[in-house]
Amino acid sequence: MLDSLFDNLPVQLAPVDRLGPIKGRVQPNGIVQGAAAVMAGRIEPVDSLDFFPTPPWVIRCLLGEVLPEITGYVGQLRGKSVVSSVWEPACGAGHMAGPMADFFDVVHASDVADYGFPNLGQPCPRRGSFVAERGLDPLPEPDGGVDWVITNPPFNLSLAFARRALAVARIGVVLLVRLGWLEGIERWRFRQEFPLFCAVSFAQRVAMFKGRWDPDGSSATAYAAMIWLRDNNGNWTSGCGACGEPCLERTYCVAPQADARWWQPQDLDRWGGAWPRLDGVAYG
Repeated sequence: MLDSLFDNLPVQLAPVDRLGPIKGRVQPNGIVQGAAAVMAGRIEPVDSLDFFPTPPWVIRCLLGEVLPEITGYVGQLRGKSVVSSVWEPACGAGHMAGPMADFFDVVHASDVADYGFPNLGQPCPRRGSFVAERGLDPLPEPDGGVDWVITNPPFNLSLAFARRALAVARIGVVLLVRLGWLEGIERWRFRQEFPLFCAVSFAQRVAMFKGRWDPDGSSATAYAAMIWLRDNNGNWTSGCGACGEPCLERTYCVAPQADARWWQPQDLDRWGGAWPRLDGVAYG
């Protein structure tokens, strides 16, 4: 279980001046103030590892606020009789996988590159490719299978990640991608084959930067979470659940100040400093 990696991490309260900028810094247009913006046309070389760490508050917001609101699903907390599991197959330095341990009993984390888990001296828990990239065979799914697959995939491989995730997950899939992922004929056809349950946008834009997490950064790129959910028969459904009939794709917008609601001061201790492997080392 991934949460055991964090058990011995000393929790230190961040100085007030470090926490202050996290709150109340949303401009009227919804863009967070701070560092230079990353424009919406984020383009990476085909062979890029595309490591853009997800702010830790984002996954807490999705699991603790969004999923319960739109699906009624509440991640099984540790100690409950029903074991729930998740696979984060592009875990990077653990920005999403770490917080997941508060919502799932079992967290499986893997990545094609080893970025290390900062300040812990831990390597990537499981190394290998999720989608047979770089000439590698795809990693087998964890023993016993997984209920959810949740990740921020490399954009150039997002469709391949989605297809593999939908083949593996027993309950649902969440992919954090650019909002523009909804555009394009190929992805439209994919969603006809695998109906999207909900597209979740953020009123306060999520800021991501290549190779680092900047809690005070800003972004002109809009990100969204694409959520797929199986119905009681195991089929991927766009139904809202209220009438049991198929519906149009749903949309949901996270209210402003989500970072303040889901921020934890220990995030700075885990991911705010230098990391053991900033650029990652590809496996294979």
